[in-house]
Amino acid sequence: MQNGKMKPENLLRRSPANRKLTTGCEILDECLRGGISCDSVTEIVAESGCGKTQLCLQLSLCAQLPISLGGLNGSSLYLHSEFPFPFRRLHQLSHSFHQSNPSIYANHNDNPCDHVFVQNVHSVDHLFDIMPRIDGFVGNSKNRFPLKLIVLDSVAALFRSEFDNTPSDLKKRSSLFFKISGKLKQLANKFDLAVVITNQVTDFVESSDGLSGLRIGNLRYLYSSGRRVVPALGLAWANCVNSRFFISRSDDIIGKDRSEKDESGSSPVSRRAQRRLDIVFSPYLPGNSCEFMITREGICAIAKGSGKWDAAKPVIQWQRNQLLQFKRIKSASDLDKYERVKLRLKLEQPLNHLKDTTELYKKKCFFAVGLWINKKLSVTAGRGSITHVIFDMDGLLLDTEKFYTEVQEIILARFNKKFDWSLKAKMMGRKAIEAARIFVEESGISDSLSAEDFLVERESMLQDLFPTSELMPGASRLIKHLHSKNIPICIATGTHTRHYDLKTQRHRELFSLMHHIVRGDDPEVKQGKPAPDGFLAAARRFKDGPVDPQKVLVFEDAPSGVLAAKNAGMNVVMVPDPRIDISYQDVADQIITSLLDFKPEEWGLPPFEDSN
Repeated sequence: MQNGKMKPENLLRRSPANRKLTTGCEILDECLRGGISCDSVTEIVAESGCGKTQLCLQLSLCAQLPISLGGLNGSSLYLHSEFPFPFRRLHQLSHSFHQSNPSIYANHNDNPCDHVFVQNVHSVDHLFDIMPRIDGFVGNSKNRFPLKLIVLDSVAALFRSEFDNTPSDLKKRSSLFFKISGKLKQLANKFDLAVVITNQVTDFVESSDGLSGLRIGNLRYLYSSGRRVVPALGLAWANCVNSRFFISRSDDIIGKDRSEKDESGSSPVSRRAQRRLDIVFSPYLPGNSCEFMITREGICAIAKGSGKWDAAKPVIQWQRNQLLQFKRIKSASDLDKYERVKLRLKLEQPLNHLKDTTELYKKKCFFAVGLWINKKLSVTAGRGSITHVIFDMDGLLLDTEKFYTEVQEIILARFNKKFDWSLKAKMMGRKAIEAARIFVEESGISDSLSAEDFLVERESMLQDLFPTSELMPGASRLIKHLHSKNIPICIATGTHTRHYDLKTQRHRELFSLMHHIVRGDDPEVKQGKPAPDGFLAAARRFKDGPVDPQKVLVFEDAPSGVLAAKNAGMNVVMVPDPRIDISYQDVADQIITSLLDFKPEEWGLPPFEDSN
């Protein structure tokens, strides 16, 4: 043991991204790889009656558990914005919780409800009035259960009647989204809190431009109670949360069939509607799902493989999970596993509403897995020869892509159109004017708005947002580690100098560790991504340059950036936004869900000293 790395107190001070809050259900925790992440904002989307409030109440109690049992050894602040708070249900859960965990409390009269603080929030302005007091409450808390969980139930209720669907109101509303999420993220980061927000759904309505059904994350469609739904508050809000979970319910009944009778001749009375939690997107989790029911004692998940539950699992979700697993395979039996995947896919039966897309997705899944396996067999031998590292910036090191999404959504709203991720993926990583041309042409507004006018309008909104840019998870850790090990590092970004200065002004010390920066307005960058100009220029400017491209490792989040790096002959690790369609991810040499998942030793680089 060096530097006391394995001491218990050091393990308890590990990175907040590794700390999780248990849901109180072992099977559900397994689905979420430990529970709800701290130092981030987790959204639970569901229609009324699906159990999102039930889960939040259970989390409020589980936060009091010691860290050794998956809790946070802390109290909870529950902000509720609609309907009377369910005190009776909280007391019911608290009674069961107390009986199950008698050793946590000093005496029999110690009530778990005493450590759940409840505050009504009746408007957005009221929420902003409360937030400064939360900061002080957390910082000055001397309770043996310090505040470790904040629940906002629900965010949609705060915006239901205050704003119209006009461009000016959409802009104001989006700005408030980012202010709310920004403050909650600040609290989560500063005090190592878990933040959970509930959101509602609306019925899906097909728009004339066909963009209303845009895909966000792992699920192509969201269904609940037999109808297609979409999360409330739109794409701008989707960019404000780190993780999104979707809870649905169906008309099927857990237990005996409806027509069955027990010995007394009556139907079973313990029947409950099926509920299902899906991971829509998360920087820490691959796509996954878990079925559960709500009992008197709380949330209780159903083990996979028990009867019809396993048969009801959508094939497309299973394929995505398998593909994500293949991206991480390191054994020599890849081809055998690939053949088993093909056989398994032939035997699976999709749900009715997925039949139209299953065959196409199977082909894409086969192609992507096969492409990755063939590529892996040919490039693995060169992984140990990396000597230099080049980073993209937007969406990889800095969480700035949400700003572009927000303002572009607002601009398209003036033309009664919606901004989707298929369009965003084509724009990411490119020079401003190139991205602008794609925007106006692909969205069909080029006759009404030129690319140049679009940039002017977008600039007026972006310049106020860029100075608030936050670092992406794992960015600081990786940059500081490589710099401390004398690995030459630099940035190659499509951002021009003025925007670069605005985006990095809060992080200048970290970005000063770069050997050099190649920006989008650099004279040597004649063409933007997917052309290799930026990466080739970056490789030439290292102290011992030009560097052999095969010895360079590039980190990218954008499809065009991955292509640019491959066109330069370099190795690429892609950290894609979980909302980008999987078909864009096939070219990268390695795909990880977050910079926190990167293992330098896999590429011949010095390992992290804090890795376990």
